[in-house]
Amino acid sequence: MIAQTLAEAALALPQTANLALPKYFDPQWLLTESQFAKAVLPLIAVIVLIETGLFFPFLPGDSLLFTAGLLATTQAEHGRFPALWQVMLVATVAAITGDNLSYWIGRRTGPALFKNPDSLLLKPKYLETTSAFFAKHGKKTLLIGHFAPAVRTFIPPSAGASGMPYRRFLPFDVVGVVLWTVGLTWLGSLLGQFEFIKNHVDLIVILVIVVTIAPVAVGALRARLSGSVEAEPAETPEEALHAIEEATAKD
Repeated sequence: MIAQTLAEAALALPQTANLALPKYFDPQWLLTESQFAKAVLPLIAVIVLIETGLFFPFLPGDSLLFTAGLLATTQAEHGRFPALWQVMLVATVAAITGDNLSYWIGRRTGPALFKNPDSLLLKPKYLETTSAFFAKHGKKTLLIGHFAPAVRTFIPPSAGASGMPYRRFLPFDVVGVVLWTVGLTWLGSLLGQFEFIKNHVDLIVILVIVVTIAPVAVGALRARLSGSVEAEPAETPEEALHAIEEATAKD
């Protein structure tokens, strides 16, 4: 169910993402070689904030956090990279800020946010995908949804547009953000302590990127071959938001 949901989201995403230069989606290049590498912490904050708060799911969120954690372990002691705790703190604050921004945008605009089927980023298909995730996991979606590429960007605005009370949204979202930002950077830091990892950072980063996108890509290919993604959304935005409201209220 989750794989199919993510696959539909992946195929529904605008094709313009493919026009970007590949290196701008390489977290190691961004953090160590790009023109922004001298301002690593602001760079991490901006990327995470845009992905979570401005409905732009094409940025390398998972691999960026993992790579930042890895580099913080392998290079921080030489003064070439910020400390691990700084990376964790900045990423967490940026993600919580982004999630809150998109929640309140959804709360203010309601179903109208997802009304336009020709919208570049906020198609009804994306809302239906998010609704299916909420239907399966309820409020736990706010905890685990950050680990789901192509879904996490649309969870906060969907929660807001569905009318989920902020006092219910905030604690679940904060815990989910901490699990995501601290968990992935810590994992990168943990693996960075091994000599093999230190000597093969390029290979490990490529592997993480592949692991991150492979389930979505495989599911997307299957969905395309079956023709399931071409179908129109089965729910209107109002119906999808009502389903989210019910799913989060009964937990």
